[in-house]
Amino acid sequence: MTDRNLKMIGKYAILLSISYLIEFAFHKYISQMDLEYITMKDRGLIYASPELLTIVLNLITSFIVYRDKVAKKIETKYAIVATILYRPVGVVAFLLYSIYNNDGEDTPQKT
Repeated sequence: MTDRNLKMIGKYAILLSISYLIEFAFHKYISQMDLEYITMKDRGLIYASPELLTIVLNLITSFIVYRDKVAKKIETKYAIVATILYRPVGVVAFLLYSIYNNDGEDTPQKT
């Protein structure tokens, strides 16, 4: 495994960690809100906001994955879609594609 792969793994580990901390803090904030004088419609929006935040974070992460995919010319078919649906699976799929493509280029061909 090359330094490039280790840097990408570190980059995405930090990205996933930060996004989970944001989600956790937001969820804690929502759960501690006093909703006694808020209408049911507004409560529904407040309770749905953590899921909306998750979707936004998934889209941001998939954009970063797509940018790295194009910059490093990595052939992935469904890593972007998987990232939109579930962030860790998409990132791991992208990293596996990246490592696989990189190892194929680094090893000398036997003839």
